[in-house]
Amino acid sequence: QDKVFYNVAGAWYNTSYHGVPMIRPILGLDDEAYLGVETAKENEEVKLLIAPNPVTSAYLSIIVDKESIRPQDGYQIRIYDLRGSLIRSLAYQKQVNVEGLPNGIYLLQLRDQYGRSLSTQKFIITKQ
Repeated sequence: QDKVFYNVAGAWYNTSYHGVPMIRPILGLDDEAYLGVETAKENEEVKLLIAPNPVTSAYLSIIVDKESIRPQDGYQIRIYDLRGSLIRSLAYQKQVNVEGLPNGIYLLQLRDQYGRSLSTQKFIITKQ
């Protein structure tokens, strides 16, 4: 404890915490670095509806409750499998081609132009 210091605005201080701090270096010139912590704001929450669900054709439709979310504004869609692996990442659009994805359960995540998650919804593909 007596050997762990931190720097704030050029001044060094001794920490009162026990243990080893986790250090996450930030490289580059980006003043607003993403530190892995997302804060949800109530006014940013988006209700997302996927239709049809289960998906039985090559396309699924995405319906959002906010008119301010438009395909041309840089929003992204990410599709993950249940293991958390990213399957597809594409620009937001109201219809998404899921042809080529095997039957199964997936998560569709809507992200804003800054990469923050706005909503995540589960959908099922059951093509024959």
